[in-house]
Order: sequence, then structure tokens, then C-alpha cells
Amino acid sequence: TAIGDNMNLAARLEGANKFYGSWIMTSEATWKQLGGAFVGRALDVIRVKGKEEGVAVYEIITAVGSARAPEALARVEAWDRARALMLARNYAAAEAAFAAVLERWPDDAPSRVMRARCTDWVLSPPPADWDGVTAFEEK
Repeated sequence: TAIGDNMNLAARLEGANKFYGSWIMTSEATWKQLGGAFVGRALDVIRVKGKEEGVAVYEIITAVGSARAPEALARVEAWDRARALMLARNYAAAEAAFAAVLERWPDDAPSRVMRARCTDWVLSPPPADWDGVTAFEEK
């Protein structure tokens, strides 16, 4: 059922949220419904156990207009630059860009996850036909 699928996805996002060390993770559909009221970032595209297709996931960081918003926007811009390099398969440059994010924001757990991923991929990149989706096989 539609409700069952949504509840299942929500439960899976809870586990993924712990993996990335993000504060509040949401699906792309929910992110779009928020209508720009929050500062956030595209984290990844994940495939949860029991599903064939990937789901874009976002981290909600703070409300637009909050005292934290300007610093959050700067972090999102730096993250987006690093993530774009990663998606372009420029893993060495992406690793350096995520390292720069961590220099300024050392507590940014998602950047630690992505930096480690890029470090691994410099040595052993994903196959050329990889769809860019991170699979979560555990509930």
C-alpha cells in the first residue's frame, strides 16, 4: 500500500540517517514539499532493502531566516562543490574538497562519510556502469 511504502521508507531513512551522521534526513518528495523553508543539502541517492529504485535523500539543516542559516548556506555551497566533483567521478579532487569542508566544519559527519568514499574510489573506482546509487541492504 502507499501508506505502507511510505512508512517502510521512513523506517529505512532512519537507519541511513545514522550511517551518514546527518541530523534530519528526508526523501526528495518531502524536501520538495517543504517549499524552500529550510536550508538543506542533497546527501545521496540510496536504494533501501526491498526496493529496486534509488531515492534521493536530503539533510535538513536549519530554517531559512534562522541565526544559523548564513553559516549553513556556506557549508551547503562547499558541500555541493565537493559532491559535484564526486558525481563527475573526479574522486581525488572531491576528496580534497570534502577535506576542505571538514577543515572549516570538523563536525560535519556526512562530509567524513563522503571523503572516505572518495578516498576509496581513488584507489578502486566504481564500475563505469555504476548508477550512482548507494545500496542499503539492512533494515
